[in-house]
Amino acid sequence: MNPSSHIHTTSTSPTKRALERLGARLRLARTYRKLRQSDLAEKIGRSRATVVELEKGSGKVEIEAYIAALSVLGLLEGLELVADPALDRDAQALTFSITGKRVHPKRILNNDF
Repeated sequence: MNPSSHIHTTSTSPTKRALERLGARLRLARTYRKLRQSDLAEKIGRSRATVVELEKGSGKVEIEAYIAALSVLGLLEGLELVADPALDRDAQALTFSITGKRVHPKRILNNDF
């Protein structure tokens, strides 16, 4: 069973939903590793309250805390794929698109002197 299928979100903002999914996944990763919130907090150098907020997907927590939690949980490698230009199909399509290039209208030369 996919653990992500158990993640429930109530917010309508795509950004908030993404943070909530990340927080839920951090919680699952922590519990799979048999770590208490206080254990994770100690390992990332933050308070237990911060870990609670991380697991809620709070936008008030600095990104460094999320990254530290991912690192401690052995999940930092996945972060390397985020915004990887090699995986950005839209950017690649735009790079090779004719419509993305400037087209200058031909000027009619007037040789009247």
